Amino acid sequence: MTNTTKNNFSWKWFFFSGKGRITRKQFWFYYIPYLLLTFCIVILDNRYGYYSDIYKMQVITTVFGIVTLYPCFAVTIKRFHDRGKSGLWSIIAFFPFLGWPWIFIDCGLLRGTKGPNDYGPDQEQEKRVIEAFD
Repeated sequence: MTNTTKNNFSWKWFFFSGKGRITRKQFWFYYIPYLLLTFCIVILDNRYGYYSDIYKMQVITTVFGIVTLYPCFAVTIKRFHDRGKSGLWSIIAFFPFLGWPWIFIDCGLLRGTKGPNDYGPDQEQEKRVIEAFD
């Protein structure tokens, strides 16, 4: 199974695979820039962007959302895996008022399972072992 140890990290795996586990740090490494970029794009799109009267939406924001949808789910699925849960939990994002707070707490604040689980080895544990030998 692919993991994200220092020696074999893959950006392709990080953004496009739903397999394996990632740490909270890796989760925030993706979501903080994503949220800041989303905020900036929404502001710029509202101010300077093209509004489609036919579809009643901001075009640039919509395209950005579609392009980043899969990577968001891939990162969230791997984080749920680290918590010992199925990646299907990421579907909770579609539930208004419940989804994003749940993901924020479960994926962003709570530590993953210690040691290996059904989805792979503990990334925190592997990181400590690698740093001990560097």
